[in-house]
Amino acid sequence: AIVAAKPKRARGGDIARIRIEGVIEPKTTLWSLLFGGAGLDMIAAEFDEALKDPDIKGILLDIDSPGGVVSGVPEMAKTIRAARGQKPILAVANSMAASAAYYLAAQADSISVTPSGDVGSIGVVYMHTDARGFAEQMGVSHRIFRSQERKADVNPWEELSEAAAADIQSKVDAYDAMFVADVAKGRGVSRETVRKNYGAGRMFLAKDALAAGLVDQVETVEEAAARLSRGAV
Repeated sequence: AIVAAKPKRARGGDIARIRIEGVIEPKTTLWSLLFGGAGLDMIAAEFDEALKDPDIKGILLDIDSPGGVVSGVPEMAKTIRAARGQKPILAVANSMAASAAYYLAAQADSISVTPSGDVGSIGVVYMHTDARGFAEQMGVSHRIFRSQERKADVNPWEELSEAAAADIQSKVDAYDAMFVADVAKGRGVSRETVRKNYGAGRMFLAKDALAAGLVDQVETVEEAAARLSRGAV
């Protein structure tokens, strides 16, 4: 049986199905509850409950997410990876596990992807918007007063300085190194393998993902759940 991984609903089933759907964010908000999204605080609570419940024999991470913000993802990834050996953990891209979602999936004992699904997008992106032209067209100008030289030096109303751009890039690179290292640990491969074979930021369709080593099996979520229930992970 498959049950939701929540305290009042997990009893009586042998598999906890934790749904990770929509944009991943650090905390669950009213917006995400109403319009969709995956709060890491709720995921962590459901995961912890599933680990502690003696009736739960395995954990299924049912994922359909384009990724999300960096904050909290490395910590949740560590939690999933540390739980290995306590109970079987199977992640299924049903049908997308991109970026932060793949980051989490990679920490499970095994990853599956549905036949029409896709996975990948390993890496970090930050987009800076320069709105000076728009402001000029609207007849609006901005004058910024600072108490410190670098305070708010990344904003849409001033030209981005070389120092500010370098600072952004250094943070992007640092988070990318963390991402690659944790995927490598989760998948049991080297960092060089992740950088060379895991797409350099692009997405893989199911069969290509299997060939490249990003996943272990192509199957439906129902097949994955049945296999997990049999203890085949």
